[in-house]
Amino acid sequence: MTLRPSNLPKLAICACFEPNPDAGSAAARGTMLDGVFRRRVHGDKSDDTAVAKDELDAVDWAINQIAAIAGTTEIVTAEARCKIECLGLTGTADAWLPELGMSADLKTGQLRNYREQMAAYALGFMEATFCSEWTAHLLFCDQRQFVTYRFNYEEAKAVVSEVIAQFHDPAKQPVPCDYCSWCAKAETCPARLELAAAGR
Repeated sequence: MTLRPSNLPKLAICACFEPNPDAGSAAARGTMLDGVFRRRVHGDKSDDTAVAKDELDAVDWAINQIAAIAGTTEIVTAEARCKIECLGLTGTADAWLPELGMSADLKTGQLRNYREQMAAYALGFMEATFCSEWTAHLLFCDQRQFVTYRFNYEEAKAVVSEVIAQFHDPAKQPVPCDYCSWCAKAETCPARLELAAAGR
């Protein structure tokens, strides 16, 4: 398994987590709306006829949030410019506000923890821009909720390093959690099988 920032929140709970290669319709929708967000931030509405109005409304809510924060400063959404690297991980944020030392990610579905992923993005951006502090915003467009994480360099590095260490620990054990249904090992996980046997 390739370790990526997007998997860090799951691995923080269960170090044995492995993403299912069949991500499902919810993940496909999230990827699609990420693309809508990236282009629509800059006024490109060329493909809007292929997207449902309620989904465009959700994306526009997120765009309004990030635009209010950015003010007159630049919002970067080009994937090539939003890529980060840190501690051997690579990932791509949805938006970057270079003049403000901030990044943002669009999230669909229910509210979940993304602190470890945001710490990785913060660390990557701080290393690339020589900043010592970073702010990462989460835009939960379906729920119309806005969550902010703030990190200094040491905090972000510690958060990411801890999850990586847990992942590489040869003594790690699986932990049943809310992410089990997303895991490739769900049907063979010994911790889940043990729970099922105990419930009989």
